[in-house]
Amino acid sequence: MFDKADLDEKGEVPAPFNVEKHNFNPHTVRGEFDYDRNGKAIVKKNERGTFTDKRGSLVSERGYRIDGAGNVIDNNGRKKLDKNHTTKDGDLPKLFNYNGRRFDITDVIGQIDKDKNGYPLPLTDNEGKLIDNLGRRINSKGYLIDDFGNVIDKDGR
Repeated sequence: MFDKADLDEKGEVPAPFNVEKHNFNPHTVRGEFDYDRNGKAIVKKNERGTFTDKRGSLVSERGYRIDGAGNVIDNNGRKKLDKNHTTKDGDLPKLFNYNGRRFDITDVIGQIDKDKNGYPLPLTDNEGKLIDNLGRRINSKGYLIDDFGNVIDKDGR
């Protein structure tokens, strides 16, 4: 998906694919969920009919933390993306990679548990390398990577 050389100095995917280059981390705006067999987040409604994550945080239908107005927010409640810039179901705007394939940030981030503040808790394998909950290699930002450190999607491309 992205060569290691394309990542910025912080290890983030290149613009425009990280939406708001210097203040956007997909792990801090995603709620915490259980996943189905296909690796898709299970986003449920609460008793009031609103979507929430496992911690009870308000989320969009697509699993992004939102405030009462529907704006995408981070773990600290800071607005990261205006509701007007999301899709009708609360998804991030879709971009296309350099090969013309649709880019979805959830295709390149690993499934990682979060601490009480909502920050990712990656695992390590027996070689000390970072892995997600499914045993896939990730970098320090939680992006799926190949053996050379290139960011790949969940299908290994």
